[in-house]
Amino acid sequence: QYMEEGVCYDCQAHHIVVIVLVAIAGVLCLLYLAKASAMALTTQNPQMTIFVMILGQLLTFLQVSAAIGKLPINWTTPFLHFINILSYLSLGVGALKLECLKLGSDSQAFSFQVLIPLALVAILIIIFGAAKAARPRMVVFNTFTNSIGQLALTLYITFTLTALVPFHCYGHPNGESSVVQYPQVRCNNDSDHATMVAVGIVGFLIYPAFTVCLVLFAVWQYPKKIVSADLNFVQRFRFVFFRWSPERYWFGAIVVLRNLLLPVFPMTIPEGAADVTAVILLLWLNLVLLDIVM
Repeated sequence: QYMEEGVCYDCQAHHIVVIVLVAIAGVLCLLYLAKASAMALTTQNPQMTIFVMILGQLLTFLQVSAAIGKLPINWTTPFLHFINILSYLSLGVGALKLECLKLGSDSQAFSFQVLIPLALVAILIIIFGAAKAARPRMVVFNTFTNSIGQLALTLYITFTLTALVPFHCYGHPNGESSVVQYPQVRCNNDSDHATMVAVGIVGFLIYPAFTVCLVLFAVWQYPKKIVSADLNFVQRFRFVFFRWSPERYWFGAIVVLRNLLLPVFPMTIPEGAADVTAVILLLWLNLVLLDIVM
């Protein structure tokens, strides 16, 4: 069984089928990502590059919409159905009904969700290990780092939302509160919740926090490395700069900080108007910066 909006539902065969299909699609995408990262920019198909960039922007839009859907707003139809559809299309692990895999307790199921990004990295290690074995002279480290960076930025909001699940609680009339995704888990009053909080903090440090630090480091080092013609640096951190013109190399840092704060506000600020106001201000500032840059 899985729980949705406080109601238990029986798992169906199509839930397992969806999980398997998403897993297969994920492996295929990782194979393409590894291949594209290993190619020089001059040899890449321009049309395919544009298509991948458009797909990346679409995924970002879906994840931003899913983060906005976490706000404590009583959405009405048809926008409610629109938000629900986007939550599935945004590749959010909560929409995959992983509970149907019978992973154990709620804390164990959540730990499995947090480990998914590490599993994706492990698959990339296998892919690049096989490529290195087939072509010993191939330079693997730079393309491997770029592939992980592309993966982290593409699914950044989803990874952040997943790590912050234990902090997203809703109140009860008796003063207690429960985790939104796991209504049976009481916030701050349950051993499962304590375990989930610990796992969530570790996941947040490994994924969102580390990625932000890495992007900020790359932006800080960019002018110095360009002057010294460090091609290894350019290839290693291509995922940070390839979308921006050389004069706007720093804008990658603005985008990743926006993508960090966008899920943090609705997932951590208690229910009320404060998180809604914070998200609106964040989106407004983002539009202002875009207008200045463009």
